[in-house]
Amino acid sequence: MFILKLRRCLVNLPNGSFCFMISAVRNFLHPGPLILLLLVLISFFFSNTFSTKDRAIASPNLEGVTGILNIPSAESAEDGEVFFGFGQNENRDRFAGNRQRNYFAGIGYLPGLEVCARYIEFPRIEEQVVPGFGTRKDRSVNIKYQFVCESCHKVSLAVGAYDVGGKARIESAAYFVGSKTLGPLKVSLGFGSKRLSGVFGGAEFKLSNKIALLYENDRVDNNFGLRLTPDNHLNLVIGRVNDDVGFGFSYVKDLVPPKGKQAPVAERIEPNPISEVTDQNALDKIARELAKLGYENIEVKAREDELAIKYENRLFRLEEEAWASMLLFASIYAPKDKSELRIVSRREGELILETRCKRDDILKYINGNIEVDELARAVKISDYEPPNYPYELETSLINSSKGTVDVFFAPANKLRLGEFFEPVKHRTGFAVNHDISLGKGLNLTGSVEFPLVNNLDNKDTLFLRNETLNLYKVSGNSRHFLLSGGYFGEHIYGAKSELRQFIQGNTYSYDIGIEGGVAKDKFFDLNEKELLLSATWRHPAYDLSVRGYTGRFFRGDEGWLVETKRYLGKHEIVLFAYNTDATSTEAGFRYTIPLLGYNDKSYSRSRFTIAPLFTYEYRTSSLPGADFLSPRVSVEDFRKRLYPFYLREHLDILRKIAHQSYNEKS
Repeated sequence: MFILKLRRCLVNLPNGSFCFMISAVRNFLHPGPLILLLLVLISFFFSNTFSTKDRAIASPNLEGVTGILNIPSAESAEDGEVFFGFGQNENRDRFAGNRQRNYFAGIGYLPGLEVCARYIEFPRIEEQVVPGFGTRKDRSVNIKYQFVCESCHKVSLAVGAYDVGGKARIESAAYFVGSKTLGPLKVSLGFGSKRLSGVFGGAEFKLSNKIALLYENDRVDNNFGLRLTPDNHLNLVIGRVNDDVGFGFSYVKDLVPPKGKQAPVAERIEPNPISEVTDQNALDKIARELAKLGYENIEVKAREDELAIKYENRLFRLEEEAWASMLLFASIYAPKDKSELRIVSRREGELILETRCKRDDILKYINGNIEVDELARAVKISDYEPPNYPYELETSLINSSKGTVDVFFAPANKLRLGEFFEPVKHRTGFAVNHDISLGKGLNLTGSVEFPLVNNLDNKDTLFLRNETLNLYKVSGNSRHFLLSGGYFGEHIYGAKSELRQFIQGNTYSYDIGIEGGVAKDKFFDLNEKELLLSATWRHPAYDLSVRGYTGRFFRGDEGWLVETKRYLGKHEIVLFAYNTDATSTEAGFRYTIPLLGYNDKSYSRSRFTIAPLFTYEYRTSSLPGADFLSPRVSVEDFRKRLYPFYLREHLDILRKIAHQSYNEKS
């Protein structure tokens, strides 16, 4: 009876409706949706027993975007999380059926914002148009923004784009995707354009915290795979992808530990005053002890219940480490009758920043009696202002930095991926950098490079990269001035100056600046000029700054440049974009990383060691444009991280330094 009724209904349907229903049933019976449905059903049985104790790390797919195999998910790399890796899969758009190799590096630049740089190579496709070009290749940036997070809502939602700025436009696409977690199962469904044209979806089913099964439909095929996560840093992916074997691996690292999470020291640190009462001998002894520890330009002063110390760091890799170590030292060893501390930090002999606090508050925090929020309310950090009162006792200047010499060894590389159809070229070797202090605010800096491999230019022996004499001055109203002159590299001689005014707001920090320069390009026999206005806004909670420049750049091209910088632990990441008369809209990034082998344990007035940090810059265009006389010679480069907004956000480094001191003694 039921069959007869169903037959009558089908016979009476409008023309074409029956075919449409059959097509819908056939699509539903496609293996892809059935697999998804099966995984969802299984997940309900495991949702109460599956362990999610360990925080998941970023899971790049074969193309360097957090996702499954080929498709993206709505997840994004955590803020401050970086990853780099390699993946091989089959191209599904421009060169269908051909394998592509993906070399990628990405970062969670801000909460929810993931940025990934990618270099693609097609090993089976030789380029015949340009001799020496080799196989087909492309470079691009992939961006994803997760605007809804599942930890706060029922689903995660994200938008993204592939191949932003890629010259070849091989892999371009825009997409919207959502993800939902159901116990051990995470399902993703999205809609995209171009190479992701239409609806795509997939799932990741965790058998354990180390192993996950992968399935996706990338609009071309059903793909299956396996993800292995042997530890909290490594991802391994392998699968059947578009009738081929796809595989990849990535390394993930969190650059920034959670703020305020440093534990107190294991053994309580008690005050150990250098004397019962303050006298000249006590101040001289403090100065001598600080000199032994490697501080320079030391002055120690005292009045009433306050102990003041002025110092400069040339030993610690980062300024915040020297600052925290000084606060710890003063809190422990200050004379017993001093309860207030005033610590003044110098750069190139110039007074930059002051910190006012009670010695007991520092020790209470280190020992766990108060937490970082309470300490932040008690400590006052500001740009330096001369005190309006005299001191009763003071030492002379101890361990002057004048005459000190630093010689640093670092890797050197200049890479030109080139414009479309231009061969890849590079110059790789090592550099020897020097920094000689000639007096207060005056130093001589320079660098020579020795290329080991070079198909970029004709340099095959040691050559001078730059050599400048720099004068740095700071006034008591947060105004910084820098004058630099000499050889800036690439046959360019000249001088530049910069004036920058720092402004501290209630929540954010700002600065405005003007800089200009004149130079002679000996190679082209050209006289060049630069005149730029700039302004900066800083967000303390994210250690983020955004700066914009406008005016006339060094090559005579007028336009604008916008850059955003983040401090991520010992690393710095800068993203920038610019447009001038000489260029279209171009972009790039600059990163600074710590180098292994730097010696911060023993002090010497003449040092020969590995450089503390290494900075590398990449631009999408190798053509001149938005160029400064020297991007490294700037007020910000001299000031380093001695900003009130930055140190207030990183008071937990006091416990880190206390742990290190305790471990060294043990």
